[in-house]
Amino acid sequence: MSGGAQTATPLRKTESAFAVEDVSMLKDILTMRKSAIAGKWLEKILESYPPDSRKFFGKDDPFGNPVGHVIADSVNSFIDELTQAASPERAAACLDEFIRIRAVQEFSPGIAVGFVLRLKEVIRESIKDELNDGLKNQLTELDEIIDMVTLNVFDKYMEYREKVFAIKANEIRNRSMKMIERINRKYGFEPGEED
Repeated sequence: MSGGAQTATPLRKTESAFAVEDVSMLKDILTMRKSAIAGKWLEKILESYPPDSRKFFGKDDPFGNPVGHVIADSVNSFIDELTQAASPERAAACLDEFIRIRAVQEFSPGIAVGFVLRLKEVIRESIKDELNDGLKNQLTELDEIIDMVTLNVFDKYMEYREKVFAIKANEIRNRSMKMIERINRKYGFEPGEED
């Protein structure tokens, strides 16, 4: 039995090593269908916006619609990264500009970052005719990558939300200080004076 060394390998590593051929097959399918997947995913993302915004953001014009352009660019960059290296950190970085926009929009955190998970549904729909055991294994691995990306995106979203709240708090503080200064001038109080 010359396979003794192979059976000592942990099961997960054996599955990953076995699936390398399938990975390229899944990535090839995703690469061939990149435009269709990006288009369907973009539609899913736009569903989170009101109908008027959805129609407007659906236009990819960097000057006339910079938000729509960022959304489309983020979607395409993300899918490119997913079909190449599939590093969760690098893939999440592709969505950074879009997450900054989502952080200032009035979305709950679940809706703001939930669009990443909707990609799983789009991918499954796109490859349902070719689905076999090898692709199912690879989809499971891809799901794990998308889940890790979602967590990274959520962390970034919360970081940006905290910055937005800090900016708002500073604006309120500055506005209040200016109002106090005007009141003090109006009634002749000098800073540091006691009654």
